[in-house]
Amino acid sequence: MLTLRQVAERQQLEADKDALERLTQRQNDELKAMNAGLETRVALRTEELATANGRLKRNYLTSIKAFTALIELRDSAQVGHARQVADLARRIAQVMALDAEAARDLPIAALLHDIGHIGLSDAVLTRPLHRLGGDELRRYRLHPVLGEQALLASDDMQGVAPLIRSHHERWDGRGFPDGLCGAAIPLGARILAVADTYEDLRSGRIDGQAQSPLDARRAVIAGRGSRFDPNVIDAFAGLFSAAPPSPSAPSLRLRTAELRAGQTLTEDFMSPEGVLLLSAGQRLNEDLIDRIRAFERRNGLTLTLAVQ
Repeated sequence: MLTLRQVAERQQLEADKDALERLTQRQNDELKAMNAGLETRVALRTEELATANGRLKRNYLTSIKAFTALIELRDSAQVGHARQVADLARRIAQVMALDAEAARDLPIAALLHDIGHIGLSDAVLTRPLHRLGGDELRRYRLHPVLGEQALLASDDMQGVAPLIRSHHERWDGRGFPDGLCGAAIPLGARILAVADTYEDLRSGRIDGQAQSPLDARRAVIAGRGSRFDPNVIDAFAGLFSAAPPSPSAPSLRLRTAELRAGQTLTEDFMSPEGVLLLSAGQRLNEDLIDRIRAFERRNGLTLTLAVQ
C-alpha cells in the first residue's frame, strides 16, 4: 500500500508529464505556425522576384526593338524588317524544337541581325543588293562582322553575336564572311538565313522587285541543300502546309479613349515614323494610358491599339 508521500510523488510526476506534453504541443504548434508563415513569405517573395524578372526581360526586349527600329529609319523600305524576321525565325524554331538556350538567343539575334548596317552608307543601304559592286559590295559583306564586334563587350550577347556574324553563310560554303558550310554554321544562323532571305525577297531588298509571299517562298525553298540547311527549309515549308494554329484569345482594336488599365498589347505599337513606342506584351496602367493619349494629342493623331 502506497504511503501518502508516494502518492504525492506519483501525482507530481503525472502533473509534470502533463505539463511537458502541453509544452511540447505548444512548441510544435508554434513551429508549424512559423513554418507556415515562412512558406507564405517565401511564396510571396518568389512571386515578386518572378514579376520583377519578367518586367526586366520585357524592358530588355523592348529596348532592343526600339534600337532596331531606329536603325531601320535610315531606310524606310526596311521598317519592320527585323521584327518580321524575328517572328518567322521564332516560328521555324518552334517547329524544329530548339533547346532553351538556342530559343532564347535566336529572337534577340533576329532583331539585331542587321546592327552592322549602322556602319554602311545610305547609298549602300538603299540600293538593291544585285546592284552593289566593288568597294560597296565589300563593305556590305562586312556588316555581319561589324554586328558581332558591336556586341563584344556585352556578356548577355555572347550567344547572340555568333548568330549575327554567320547569318549570311551558306550551306554549300559559298556565303560570307567566313565561308562556313553545313553544320559548321550555328543552327540559329541557319534559321536566320532563311527568315532574312524570305523577308528580303518580299521587300525587294535583293533585286529591287518585291515578290509575293508565294513567289518568295518558292525561291527560298529552291535553295534547299545549296544555300540553306535542308532541315531548316523543311521546317519553313511546313509552316505553310500545316493546319492553321488554334486561335488564341481574340484581341480588340480600341481607340485610346477606350483603353483600360489591366489590358495587354497584342501587337507592337509604332509611331507613324516607324519608331517603336510600346512592345507587344506591355500591360497598360492608368499612367501609361495617359501618356499614350497625350502623345496622340500632341501629334494630332487618331490612334488605335490592339489589346486583350
